Amino acid sequence: MNSPKIGFVTCVHPFYDLPAVVKHRDEAVEELQKAGCEVIAAQIPRSSLDAIEIASLLRRSEVDVVLLFFCTWVAEDITLALARELMDIPMLIWALPYLDKDIPMPSPISGFTASGSN
Repeated sequence: MNSPKIGFVTCVHPFYDLPAVVKHRDEAVEELQKAGCEVIAAQIPRSSLDAIEIASLLRRSEVDVVLLFFCTWVAEDITLALARELMDIPMLIWALPYLDKDIPMPSPISGFTASGSN
């Protein structure tokens, strides 16, 4: 059996540039690789135009599944652009329960919920 090829997209609100995001992203990618997955980790999209470019990269990479990794709340236009561009590829959504307990901000679950309901 071939290892699954995962297109990994970290979802954050464009206003945030937090070290904890990179830490959690890197740990998640590393664990997926340890589990035998091939991971195509895209840059963090900051706009819907970035999302369209990332979708093109993931399509060219012939990923088997796209994993949206929610680290904060998000701007829904970004996740909706990804979903629209990749609607024929299975998509998983994964949200942290919180990014950092010491930094007051909306939970990643709010981004997960908002994107999932749109």
